[in-house]
Amino acid sequence: MALIECSECKAQISDKADKCPKCGNPINIVQAKPVKKKNGCMTLIGGFFLIFVLVYLFGHYGSSENSKTASSQGSTKTEVNNPLKVKVTNYSTSDGYYTVVGYVQNNGKDSYQFVQVEANFYDKKGTLVGNEMTFACSTDFLTPNSQKSFKFMGQDPGNYDRVSVGLKDYQQQ
Repeated sequence: MALIECSECKAQISDKADKCPKCGNPINIVQAKPVKKKNGCMTLIGGFFLIFVLVYLFGHYGSSENSKTASSQGSTKTEVNNPLKVKVTNYSTSDGYYTVVGYVQNNGKDSYQFVQVEANFYDKKGTLVGNEMTFACSTDFLTPNSQKSFKFMGQDPGNYDRVSVGLKDYQQQ
């Protein structure tokens, strides 16, 4: 039991009393109701915003795979009507390594073997900063109207911005 002050005569009375025993003034004690915290619209919007930011950050930084630009070029051999065409299907970096995937298409009537593909890597300024070679086919044959795939993989020094892939050498059969 707590003592409160009568609003009329200022006498000290019990908080359980209905009226002041000295002056008869009715006592209106209003008990404070606990305020419920509302989980309203702003909380919901804030939650969605947080989820959006996390999804964006994970998509942008959580996955370190980056798409790069790639182009195909002709052969370094001087043949004008070369039936062999190079196509890059993917160039990406992930966890400090690059991957270049593509194929060589034989649109001619002859078979080829020892088809060597060259990848030239350039930085953002267009300066050649790396070079790799691989075989699309070696002892097996690239027959007419067929294709052979190639794949370059290696450590990305961090300055590769684009790659240009072309034929380096081949033997016609």
